[in-house]
Amino acid sequence: MLPGGSFDARSRSECSGSATQISRVSRSHPIDGEALVHVRAAGLHPIVRARASGSHYSSSEKVPFVAGLDGVGVLDDGRRVYFVFGRQPWGTMAELAAAPMAMSIPLPDDLDDVHAAAIVNPGMSAWMTLSERGAPVKGETVLIQGATGVAGQLAIQVARHLGAKRIIASGRNVDALASADVDAIVRLTDSDDAIRTAYSAEVSTGIDLIVDYLWGRPTELLLEALATGFSPQATSQNPAGGGGRERRQHHHPPRRAPAQNRSHATRQRIRRGLA
Repeated sequence: MLPGGSFDARSRSECSGSATQISRVSRSHPIDGEALVHVRAAGLHPIVRARASGSHYSSSEKVPFVAGLDGVGVLDDGRRVYFVFGRQPWGTMAELAAAPMAMSIPLPDDLDDVHAAAIVNPGMSAWMTLSERGAPVKGETVLIQGATGVAGQLAIQVARHLGAKRIIASGRNVDALASADVDAIVRLTDSDDAIRTAYSAEVSTGIDLIVDYLWGRPTELLLEALATGFSPQATSQNPAGGGGRERRQHHHPPRRAPAQNRSHATRQRIRRGLA
C-alpha cells in the first residue's frame, strides 16, 4: 500500500498500447455484504496471470486494476478466511481487500495461509469438472491430460474418489506421478510417434471422459488417435419396422470430451454454488 491509502496497479500493454505501466488506485472500502480483509496470501494461478495480461476471456479492458482473484486473510474480528471474487478493479494482491462475505469461508487452524490460497482454485477446477460437467464418473475410464500439474494431480484423486474404474495420466514430469493412483501413464517427453502410439493403445480399449489441462501438441496427437482408433458405430434398422434399433459399437469414443471445453458453464455453476 502506498502513502495515502492507495495501491500500485498495473495497466496492460494490450490495453494501453505501450509497456506495462504503474499507476495508483484508491483503496477499496467495504460496502453492504462485504468485509475488509487483511491479506496474508494470494493465489498466483494461471487464470490470474492470463487476466493480468489481458489474454483471458474474462479480462476487462478497464485499467488500472489490482491483480488477484482469491486469497487468504484475517477479518477485523480476527477470523481467518479464504475469499474469492472481489469487486473489480480491486484484486487480492494488496495488503487490504474488500471481500464479499458470501464468497468468504472460515479456514481450519491446521491449514496454513499459503496452501489455502494456492489449492482452492485448482481444486475447484478438478472437482467441478468431474463432479458436475463430467458426471457420472463411477465405473468409467478417465484420461487426464496434464496430470502432473496441481489441478491434474487433484483431478486424479477426485476421479478415483468418484469411482473411476481406470485412470490414464499424461504429462511431462512423470516423476510427479510416481506415487499417483493411476493405471497408465502417457509420457509427453517421448517422441510424437511414441506419444501417438501410447494414445492409440489407450483409445483401443475405450476412453469415456477426457479432462484436458494442456491443449497444444499433445492434444493434437490425442485427437489423431481418437480419429483413427475408433470404428464407426454400426446401426441397423429393425426389419420388423417397429422403430427399434440394434446397435453394435467397436471402440467407443469418449462420451464427453474434453470436459474443460465447458469452462464457462462450469464457472457459472461455481458462482451459483458459492453464493
